[in-house]
Amino acid sequence: MITEPELAGDFEEIETDEIVGGAKPKTRAKKTWVWALGGAVVASAVWGSAFFAYGWGDGKPDLRGYKLRKNSCESIPLKSVGVAIAKSDYAVAGESNLLKDAALERLRCAIPLGPGYSGSDSWVTRYDVEVTVTLHKGFDPGAEFEARRRVTDRGLLLSPDSVSAVENLGEKAYFLINDEGAELHVLDGGAVISMRLSGYQQFEGDPDKLSSESPPMPDVYIYRAAIISDMSDLIPKLKR
Repeated sequence: MITEPELAGDFEEIETDEIVGGAKPKTRAKKTWVWALGGAVVASAVWGSAFFAYGWGDGKPDLRGYKLRKNSCESIPLKSVGVAIAKSDYAVAGESNLLKDAALERLRCAIPLGPGYSGSDSWVTRYDVEVTVTLHKGFDPGAEFEARRRVTDRGLLLSPDSVSAVENLGEKAYFLINDEGAELHVLDGGAVISMRLSGYQQFEGDPDKLSSESPPMPDVYIYRAAIISDMSDLIPKLKR
């Protein structure tokens, strides 16, 4: 009686005696196992990268220790901008708005900078700083941050020459400038931090003496270095 052959040990290369169309097919069981092993190694490397980037492979971005509290606006340092514009160090509590959700947390701080400066005909130049911190808990904001690198906080799409990269600040940082103000956006893990400086002219004199033309808007680009410096001071404070 002819019995089925028993399999033992590793698969060996087997040549069949059955000829189809003059060809002698071969099976290569060993190489199949080698390719399977190679695929497993590649998959392990991919998962390892995911573990390193997001932590334990849960798909959630690393928040890098950022913590948002109701009083976070009180500790925002504006030393460089404050000295450059208002001639004093500013770390005052402005208007704050805090959102906490399972998907994200967002803090907005609006800070009036200084009492303003009187010009001619009772026109006053004023400056405001707005800080926004968003912690993305459910997804990595990196791709969206890069796609919106030319978009201001007000939703305006700027020309490429209005945007410049800033080195040594978070993972990525971009400085934006337009007629409405200057903005610095920083990506750091799952956190996106923005600082916006805007200047405007306000008439505070006798309405009967109001002229039809207002003074030109203040140039806020000259405070680029001060904004970057204050952002560098702000990032570690948000992690305490």
